Amino acid sequence: MLNTRLMTTLLLGLSSLPALAAEPIKAELSFEAIHAKQATALKLESTAFKDGGLIPLQNSSYGASLSPALSWSAGPTGTKSYALLLEDENGVRDGKSIVHWVLYNIPANVTALPDNLPKDGQLSAPAGARQGITISGATGYLGPKPRPATGTHHYHFQIYALDQSLDLAAGATREQWTQAIADHVLAKGKLVGIYEAPKE
Repeated sequence: MLNTRLMTTLLLGLSSLPALAAEPIKAELSFEAIHAKQATALKLESTAFKDGGLIPLQNSSYGASLSPALSWSAGPTGTKSYALLLEDENGVRDGKSIVHWVLYNIPANVTALPDNLPKDGQLSAPAGARQGITISGATGYLGPKPRPATGTHHYHFQIYALDQSLDLAAGATREQWTQAIADHVLAKGKLVGIYEAPKE
């Protein structure tokens, strides 16, 4: 049997070893599960950040939670509307990525959104566009707010060109949105922004 002094020495030695880095948590994204009828990708961009770049403070929930300006290439022939989804790949709840924005029935002739869209369920501009609920239970854009010490989170802005408008009332859930666009996606594209909780 090890004596008390030896046991204490062993425990102290183990406690001084560097902690193993945890593997980043990742959830399956809707983008991977939703299939488009055409291989051509839509190009989604923002004037606020580049693909793979840092999302500005004002667009986070540590700031003013303003939606960023977005623009995308026009969908293929037959596009009747656009739908948009924002998910945090590294924020997981019940095995699913955390939802930060659900937007649909963007008219086919609209290929850009200004910054700071209202958070109303029914939008007057773009006319006819509607917003669903996020992880907060409210409609509209919800800026990133990763918890401290959870590392860098990747936020996937996803745009879908659809062959119809969606028969969904304002306030739809991601699940209702996903079911409604199934078999109606002509093309898709995405833009990734990153964010990490501010250091204290």
